[in-house]
Amino acid sequence: MNMVFTKIKNEIVDKYSYYIEYLKDYLSDEKIKHCVSTSGYAVYIARKKLIKVDENKIILAGILHDICREWKIEDIIKKAKEFNIKIDEHEKKYPVLLHGPVSAHLAMKELNIGDSDIYEAIYWHTTGKANLGLVGQILFLSDFSEPLRKYPKAAETRKVLEEQGFFNALFYSANERYLLSLKKRDPSPYSLEFINWLKTKRDLCIHAE
Repeated sequence: MNMVFTKIKNEIVDKYSYYIEYLKDYLSDEKIKHCVSTSGYAVYIARKKLIKVDENKIILAGILHDICREWKIEDIIKKAKEFNIKIDEHEKKYPVLLHGPVSAHLAMKELNIGDSDIYEAIYWHTTGKANLGLVGQILFLSDFSEPLRKYPKAAETRKVLEEQGFFNALFYSANERYLLSLKKRDPSPYSLEFINWLKTKRDLCIHAE
């Protein structure tokens, strides 16, 4: 994977430099590297598994998914209210989860990215949700498992992708991300809905075989 992935990542750095420069006003160099790596791995996933998806969408979603991740919590909340983002009880308790919705709105407002697939992908990249679109599914998987991620489950997810395919890797990452999140906070209802939705899709595929 290394040479192919590195080539993809270098192409993104060259062609999408405007958006990467934009991130410098908001993120550390380390977090920007994660965003670029997420973007590059998303393209790698799509090409490796022959997924028919608009690469421009997954690239932009990957680059911009964490725009406000390093903001102070009070600034994320303030911006969410400014954008009239609906804040549910779980997000009130764990406002860091608002970084996805706020980043989605920033991409739309400040960069004029109005594509609904990109917006949805960025908005839900942390928890997922039932009926998440393909761009969002790829971003969710890539964000969790891109090669700069240091936790063991990221490498294991990449192995599942190579050996068992995209859907199994997505299902695995959703479950593992959920388990990791339990160490920090109560379970998100959206994460549970996402897992159950994926499980239903998996079971339907098994029964159809």
